[in-house]
Amino acid sequence: MTRCWLRVGLAAVVGLGVAACSTAPERPDRAAAAGDPVLERLATTMPGDYATTTSDTTAMLLLTVSTEPLVRQDPLIFNLTQQQTGQPHRRFVLALHQADQSDGYTGFFAPMDVNDQPVRRCELDITIRSSGLSARTDPETCRFGEGQAAVGLIKEFAFDGSQLVIADRLVGADRTTPAAPDQVHTFHRIARFTGWAGIKEGESWRLTRSIEMDSANGQFEPLDAAGMALGFEIRLSRQRLDQMDTPILRLSVHDPETGKTLGQSWADPDARSIGIALPDLQVGLTRID
Repeated sequence: MTRCWLRVGLAAVVGLGVAACSTAPERPDRAAAAGDPVLERLATTMPGDYATTTSDTTAMLLLTVSTEPLVRQDPLIFNLTQQQTGQPHRRFVLALHQADQSDGYTGFFAPMDVNDQPVRRCELDITIRSSGLSARTDPETCRFGEGQAAVGLIKEFAFDGSQLVIADRLVGADRTTPAAPDQVHTFHRIARFTGWAGIKEGESWRLTRSIEMDSANGQFEPLDAAGMALGFEIRLSRQRLDQMDTPILRLSVHDPETGKTLGQSWADPDARSIGIALPDLQVGLTRID
């Protein structure tokens, strides 16, 4: 089987590794490690809330990454929970630790069942760089099912500090033929914003300064200081337009009764601020993380 199958997508982030797997994971029964500075940096930078970019034809996936309570443990355990609206969540564990008598790192990937119990443990080949990591399972040993129905899983992770790419390929008994369509998801860290909005009535403006939204399809219906609705809904999302390869941050305002778009603006996904300025309606948002 071709080893570079997913490397075009993942190498753009941080490059890849190669690896091994099997059996159910056991929590290590050892004392907390002294603390590897490389792993501690990952424990600080990788946790958070992520989302894929949406388009007219793709639904958004949400991903939450968290660590076990003890950061200075060995191995370092990441819990990943993937969700899509209307679908059951998927949870898996990513474990990393420094290899014995080596400058390298090893670890495992373990998908969890509906009761949050490990289904199987797949060893990972891991490469850690200053900006993040890449990791990969080996389909020869990371296998699911029995007999001729068994499939091998190539699962790859690539983290560059701001986005996490997760890619999957299932291969059949011959170890080369795909058993299902490949899946590659790029998760971007969700951006959070605060801001204000106002609507002009006659010669005066009614304002709110208490907006809190995020880029994962955030929606907000602003109220003025007296608790009265301003009469429009604000939406914020990270999107990919069909005619554009580059994702954008889209801010729009809508009539809550008809859904009609009253105004919209676009900005770079990493923009620190975004706003809409119409003669009788204005919105201003500032990024806070």
